[in-house]
Amino acid sequence: MVAVGVISIGIAVAYERTAVVQQAARMHQIELRLQRSERLEMLGRMAAGIAHDFNNVLFAISGGVELARASVAQPEILAMELDGVNDAIGRAVNLTKQLTTFARTGRSNAPGGVGIDETLRADAGTLERLVGRERTLQLSPDAAGARVALDSTQVEQIVHNLVVNARDATTPGGMITVQTRIADLRVDRRVHDAVLAPGQYVCLSVVDTGAGIPPELLSRILEPFFTTKGEQGGTGIGLATVQQIVLSAHGDIEITSTLGAGSRFDVYLPVSQ
Repeated sequence: MVAVGVISIGIAVAYERTAVVQQAARMHQIELRLQRSERLEMLGRMAAGIAHDFNNVLFAISGGVELARASVAQPEILAMELDGVNDAIGRAVNLTKQLTTFARTGRSNAPGGVGIDETLRADAGTLERLVGRERTLQLSPDAAGARVALDSTQVEQIVHNLVVNARDATTPGGMITVQTRIADLRVDRRVHDAVLAPGQYVCLSVVDTGAGIPPELLSRILEPFFTTKGEQGGTGIGLATVQQIVLSAHGDIEITSTLGAGSRFDVYLPVSQ
C-alpha cells in the first residue's frame, strides 16, 4: 500500500509538473502575441505619422519648385531653390529609412544622440518653405551644442509638425518663432502626461501669434486623430506623432495658449549624456 501511495504521489507530481510547464508555455505564447500586437499597433501609428510628415515634405518640395520656376531668369536663386528641393527629397528618403528601421527593431536608431541646434540650422531652408512667404519665421537656436537621444529625422519630425501646426493657426502677417535653450530643472516638474525628474533638458519651443486654442480643447490637443482644423484638412496625427517621439525620449510637451494671442509649445528633451 505504501508503494502504491508513493507511485501515486510520483504520478501526481509528474502530471502537475507537466501542467505547469504547459501553462508556462501557453503564457509565453500569449505574451509573444501581445508583444507582436503592440508592435503592429505602434508600427501602424508610426506609419500614419510618417505619411503625415511626407505631406509636409511634399509641401516643401512643391514650394521650392514654384520658387524655382519664378527664378528661371536668376540662375543663382534657381540653383539655391533646387538645392532646397533636393534637401527635402533627402528628408523623404530618411523618413522611409526610419520606418524600415522601426519595422526591424521596434525603435529608431539614435547612436550617441544628435545636436539639436545643428539639426535646426540645417533644416532652416525647409522650415522657411513650410511657413511660406505670408508669415515670418524666426529661428533662435541657443542650446549650446546640447545633444538629445533622438536622430535628426525625429527632431525634424517634431519641428516640422509643430511649425505646420503654428502656420495653420496663424493668419498672414503673423510670426512663428522656433527657439531652443537649456533648462535646468531643480525639482520634479509636471508638464502634460508625465513628471519630469530633476536634471538638464533641452527646451525646444515653437511660438505663434495665431488664434490660440480654446481652454476646453487643450487637454485633447495631443490625442491621435483629434483635430480642430475641420475643412482645412487636418488629420489629427501630427501632434500625436510629436508626443510619441518625445515620450520615447523620456521627455514631454507643455502647451500654453491665449485665445486671440497665440500658442506656445515647449518640448522638453533630456540632454544626452
